[in-house]
Amino acid sequence: MKIFLMVLLLPMAQGELTTPRFASGKSPVLPPLAANGGLVGLELRIAPSGIVQEAIVIDDSPPFTDEMRKVVRLWKFELANVEGTPAPARVAVVGVFRAPTLLGGTPPPPKRVSSPSAEIPYPTSTTTPAYPPRALSPGVVMLEVEIDEKGAVADVEILSQAEGLAAAAVEAARQFRFRAAKLDGHPVRSYAVLVFGFPQPVTPVRPGS
Repeated sequence: MKIFLMVLLLPMAQGELTTPRFASGKSPVLPPLAANGGLVGLELRIAPSGIVQEAIVIDDSPPFTDEMRKVVRLWKFELANVEGTPAPARVAVVGVFRAPTLLGGTPPPPKRVSSPSAEIPYPTSTTTPAYPPRALSPGVVMLEVEIDEKGAVADVEILSQAEGLAAAAVEAARQFRFRAAKLDGHPVRSYAVLVFGFPQPVTPVRPGS
């Protein structure tokens, strides 16, 4: 199963934009028994210390939601200072899980549980990366993405990668479109952390082969 995870960041503080940056944390684990795709959306409340206080479900796709919530609760963020004090923030995390197939595999629509806050960017369209034909094994790629005021991806930085998978993750990330984050009612630039998980595709066995 191919996981695509995405983390979107924006501060709660008013006035000057003070966007938090991903500091540390493990990637989610590919569910070993999941055969179908799904999409998970979470909104995290980040404390001034940078730890995750709460993970609120926006889009739900069992069994992926529980794995995502478990992992992101251990993440930590670097918060910008407002007048010398770290500003609390909200972070959106979006995970796209794809079935372990070479072709197709677009996940079905999730169940919308709640609405994302205006302070965070949230995707209006996503792209599921194809499994690279030369990749030898499954793996996870983590990116930090900058989103501009129009909701387009302005820049991509690789945070961690698996052999043969990073290029496909970056290409998919650049095609995403977002509802831009807002500060005091105006669109602003923000950051997102995307995590792409690539499961090994399963080749069906033909009868009589």
